Amino acid sequence: MTHAEAPLDCTREKFAPVVDTVFASVFGAGTLVAIPGVYLLATDDDDWNQMFGGMLLGGAVLYAALAAPFYFSAKSGYRKVDACRAAHERRGFMLGAR
Repeated sequence: MTHAEAPLDCTREKFAPVVDTVFASVFGAGTLVAIPGVYLLATDDDDWNQMFGGMLLGGAVLYAALAAPFYFSAKSGYRKVDACRAAHERRGFMLGAR
């Protein structure tokens, strides 16, 4: 078996990057929802609201921290799947499958 005939060890399916995108979107949305609340509560004169605004800020930072790995994983996954599909396409042309 030549190198051109060897099977490619990669996936052409985008299931995993799509799942990562869903999680990144959910956590990213949580961050975006919390930010206006942080501003509104932190600028209030009431001590309780200021404390709650601080808690919301902590939640926004946590959601952003949770979204980041999923975002970068999805970005990398889409890139790898696209490269795999391109390699399979080139392989098909090289073997005369098309």
